[in-house]
Amino acid sequence: MQLKESIEEIYDSISPAQINLRSFETKEKLNPKLWDENGELDPTVRKRLLTIAMDFYDSLNIETLPKDIIFVGSNAGYNWSKYSDIDLHLLMDFSEINDDVDLLKNYFGAKKITWTAQHNITIRGYEVELYVQPTDEQNASDGVYSLVKNEWLQIPKAKDIRLNKKLITHQAAKVINLIDKYIEEFNSGLNRKDLEALNIKADKLYKLIFQSRRDGLKQFGEGATNNIVFKVLRRSGHLEALRNLKFNIYDELETI
Repeated sequence: MQLKESIEEIYDSISPAQINLRSFETKEKLNPKLWDENGELDPTVRKRLLTIAMDFYDSLNIETLPKDIIFVGSNAGYNWSKYSDIDLHLLMDFSEINDDVDLLKNYFGAKKITWTAQHNITIRGYEVELYVQPTDEQNASDGVYSLVKNEWLQIPKAKDIRLNKKLITHQAAKVINLIDKYIEEFNSGLNRKDLEALNIKADKLYKLIFQSRRDGLKQFGEGATNNIVFKVLRRSGHLEALRNLKFNIYDELETI
C-alpha cells in the first residue's frame, strides 16, 4: 500500500513548497570526512567503528559471533548529507542462536533501543546507528562495506537518483500536517473513547510510515519516494513527535 493512499485529509500548517529536498541530491564523491579519494575508509574511522560495533555486540549477551560488520546507508554511497547517519549492521546467522526469528528480532530491537538511550556517539559529526541484520536479509543500500575485511562488498555508483519531488513534497506535507493535527487533538483534552480512537490512528500511521519505507527500499532502493518521505519526517522532528505522542496517549490511558 502506498503511503499517499492512506492519508485522506490535507491540513494547512505546512505546504509542499516548504519541503526542502536539496540535501537529497546525489553528490559527486563519497563523504570526504569518512572516505579517501580512492574510496577507502579512513583507518581511524574504521578502527573506532569496529570498537563501537563490538561494544554493542557485547551488550547483546549472546555467544554467537557476527559473520561480518557492514557499513551501509547514505554515508556508504553518494547520497550522503549533513543529516546522514553512519549505519552499522552486525550480520548474524539467526539459526545459530534460536529458531524463533520473531523472538530474536524483538530481542535485538529492544537491545538497540536500550543502547541508543544510553549512548550518543558521533564520528566526524555523524551519529552511529546500530542494527542486528539476519544474514539472509536483503540489503537495499547502494554501497556495502565490510569493516572486518576492510573492503567493499558492493561498490556504490555515483548514479543520478531522480526524485519524484512533487510526490515527495506532497506526501511529506500531508503526513506532517496529519501528525500536527493528532497532537492538537491530544492537547485539546479528550474523553477516553476519543483518546482510544486517536491511539489507533496514531499507531496505524506510525507503522505505515515504517512499512512504506521498507517496501520502497526493497523495490526502488535509496531513492524510493517513501524512503525520502521518511527522512523528511525524521529531519523535521515529526517522526519523533509522533512516537512521543504514542507514548503520551498510552500514559494517559493507563493513568487512573
